[in-house]
Amino acid sequence: MDIDIKTFNNIAVVKLTDKLDIYHAALLPRRINELIDRNTRSVIFNLEKLIFIDSSGIGVLITAMGELKKAGGALKITGLNEFTAPIFRITNANNLFDIYETETDAVNSFKK
Repeated sequence: MDIDIKTFNNIAVVKLTDKLDIYHAALLPRRINELIDRNTRSVIFNLEKLIFIDSSGIGVLITAMGELKKAGGALKITGLNEFTAPIFRITNANNLFDIYETETDAVNSFKK
């Protein structure tokens, strides 16, 4: 899994590529904690390039959301696709997260 993080206006956009599964999920908590340590509290996960996600991937996103909320921040999801949307529906995660069609919509949601 590749993790690309860009930060602008104190909003981090985390783009994940390839797979977020039990073998790769352990990489994310450290990166989220690094963002929190740098006072970045608004995080968007862009999943448009993700081709697979399993329940451990959903679990790490839920944990990240909890850590950000504890720090006074929020996590948003964008870029659900034909590979990721079904697992979000099956696990009911689509009701846990703020999900946006586009990255721009997710960024703008932090400004409200």
